[in-house]
Amino acid sequence: MHWHFAHASYLHLLWVAIPLTVVFLTFIHRTRQKARTDWAEKHIGNKYQRPLSIGLSVLNAAGWLGIVLFTVMAMAWPMAPDKPDQISAGSTQIVCTFDVSWSMQGEDYRGMMPGSEPGSTVATGASGSRLQMARHLCEQVMHATAGNDMGLVTYMGKGFTIFPVLTSDYAGLKTIMDFSLKPGNADGEGSYVANGLSEAISLFQREGDPKKQHVIVLFSDGGNDSSQEDLSKVISALKDKNIRLVVVGLGGDKQIDLPIYDDQTGAFIKWRPLDTSGCSGAAPAGNDGGGAQDKHCDSTAIDEGFLTKLAEDASGQYYAVPPGSSSLHIQWAAALHGDTTEPTGKPMFLWCLAGVALCFVMISIPGVSRRRVVL
Repeated sequence: MHWHFAHASYLHLLWVAIPLTVVFLTFIHRTRQKARTDWAEKHIGNKYQRPLSIGLSVLNAAGWLGIVLFTVMAMAWPMAPDKPDQISAGSTQIVCTFDVSWSMQGEDYRGMMPGSEPGSTVATGASGSRLQMARHLCEQVMHATAGNDMGLVTYMGKGFTIFPVLTSDYAGLKTIMDFSLKPGNADGEGSYVANGLSEAISLFQREGDPKKQHVIVLFSDGGNDSSQEDLSKVISALKDKNIRLVVVGLGGDKQIDLPIYDDQTGAFIKWRPLDTSGCSGAAPAGNDGGGAQDKHCDSTAIDEGFLTKLAEDASGQYYAVPPGSSSLHIQWAAALHGDTTEPTGKPMFLWCLAGVALCFVMISIPGVSRRRVVL
């Protein structure tokens, strides 16, 4: 069970309260030791009082530290969501928008993500690519938005809706992704982000319900051929139509070669080497590694600067998935709906108060039985 706190800022008090409690308890222990030696000889004092014990002192200290900890947690108002990371059914419509340019073949997540087992190589076939990670993350979004509508858009030179309607049939959408979510599955060449976002906006205009919240989740490694003018227009459209933008950055900051696989057998053919002299902008001829390369074949590293600025300009959010990650561990419900100042859910502060009571019992144990006085 994952708790969140309505007043999480109160938890910072622990950085002060815990050290002060430790100092205070240490002072009290040493004061008691000094008082016993100053006012009576040890063998006489032990007849009337329980001898000081390191074990009991530690138990007492643990009890007081527990009281401080649980009290501060109760003040922070812990809550357990009734449905963790779940958006209310029928409240939201989402369009997952995928960059399918050739750079998305970069296998930054090989051996890490689900479906890409450790130890796999290109000899075993395509695995752990940026686009495969994007699909995995889109399925995470589905898990958090069950009962809501989703659409799927890809883009290269132009945007392409790979399923014509918004639907809550997520099983059907997963089947569509099995066949259609592949590098190169969009019209044109290059990577025109503005065209991809425009296609997603058009899908909302055709199929969207104006009473529901609209969200675009953009999966990209930052490659972009759109002009600033086109980007400015699409950002204005997002704001005018109150469409929330969540940008997910994929890939690493190092240039990597792109593998080429056979379309029919999936067998590895060769690496598509980086061309630092520039590329023609045309897509490869087939999948045999011949023909001109993608316009971004000399830039397979992520361009986080572009992605963060895009999210900032659109008043959205940006999340990165660095190489070696197995997933993106975020609360999708909060990311899609925006931050909330007062998290909702089942209050759990009573458990903290129960912890306080238990700690009081713990520090009372030494006083339950009194030492018999021997005359």
